[in-house]
Amino acid sequence: MNLAMVVALSLAFSQAGSPGTNPSEKEKIPAVLYQAYWLTYFDKGSDNGYQKLLLTRGPLEEVAGRKWRVGMPGRSEPLPFDCTAMVFSTYGRDSLWEDPFKVVKKIGELDPKDKVVTVDEIKYRYEPTSLKELIRLLEKPLGTNRGIHRRTYPLSGAEITTRAFLLLLKDQAATEK
Repeated sequence: MNLAMVVALSLAFSQAGSPGTNPSEKEKIPAVLYQAYWLTYFDKGSDNGYQKLLLTRGPLEEVAGRKWRVGMPGRSEPLPFDCTAMVFSTYGRDSLWEDPFKVVKKIGELDPKDKVVTVDEIKYRYEPTSLKELIRLLEKPLGTNRGIHRRTYPLSGAEITTRAFLLLLKDQAATEK
């Protein structure tokens, strides 16, 4: 019985080291490539200085109209990095407002000719922008206009998430140069 166990273990260990089973030799998981878009309300005459920055995992044309799973089964709240899109509220494109990393539940109709998209049942005009805009906002969430009165710090409770996300975005921005 000991001889059988020795043979079984030696076969198991020899298979573990064979080519194709080493995790470093497996195909690499492709990196998520984020795209950023400024959103302005389609029907409203003015947004009173508040604007949203939409961040999608891939081009808007590829994620619009598709159904996707939001979050993980058994979780009451989805995790932002597991979702296809997030929205950041800003004031004057200069500073983050409240509710960072807000998960988008659905991106509906898209009209690339007129640059119109429906996000969570609200129609917006969209304008592609650089990831550098979001990096700037996350690095300096209070912006440059110090005359704005706030109830809370815009990234309150999301400081560690912000730092981790900044690493992802900066890594992508560096590879795009």
